[in-house]
Amino acid sequence: MTEFAHGGTQPIATLTLPDGGAADGCSVDPMTNNLAVVFKSSGGDIAVFPNEQGTPSLYRTGLDSTYCGYDDKGDLYVNGYGGGGAYSLGELPLGSGTFNVYKLDNSVGTPGQVQWDGQYISYESLDTPAIFRLSVSGSQAKIVSTVSLRGIKHRLMPSWIYNNNVMIPYNIRGSRQNVVGAWKYPKGGRVIRSIRKFDSFKKREIMFAGVTVSVHSYLK
Repeated sequence: MTEFAHGGTQPIATLTLPDGGAADGCSVDPMTNNLAVVFKSSGGDIAVFPNEQGTPSLYRTGLDSTYCGYDDKGDLYVNGYGGGGAYSLGELPLGSGTFNVYKLDNSVGTPGQVQWDGQYISYESLDTPAIFRLSVSGSQAKIVSTVSLRGIKHRLMPSWIYNNNVMIPYNIRGSRQNVVGAWKYPKGGRVIRSIRKFDSFKKREIMFAGVTVSVHSYLK
């Protein structure tokens, strides 16, 4: 795991996963500054680095996990595939050492980004394309609403929700996700902006694997 400063091009910190595991999704807990990383190893599939440093604690979700996200209370959510390949959501409550696993409706599709949107846990489907807003209570995770994303005819990649918008890499033609679009969230509907040029890079050389928004405050 490599950390960059806002606008930086050189790493400022590097974290190593156990067993040489490759990182997938990751998320930072706003309450503790702990960093959770989805990966694969003999000791577990979630590594949590305290305060984004040192040696991580390992957890098993009971899933073939893909992406993860913290809510505003410090609870960690992980999506992936459960028994029989069922789409599922795992929850690690703050202070707990054991994941709760919830089976999801099949309509949610291939697991993509998981993020707290200010009200609900969002589950991005990489092939629908849509984002499902989930409410977790008791022993169930229910779909509260669906954010439909128009204009995407092919596969999309992990998204990022910020300031009532969602940014998503996707492709219009071919097999490379080389366009970044913005949609209103949670309204969805038509794309409100598409970014198709990236400095001197040619589109055929680009294939984005995800996107985020780096927010920097300036003192006046």
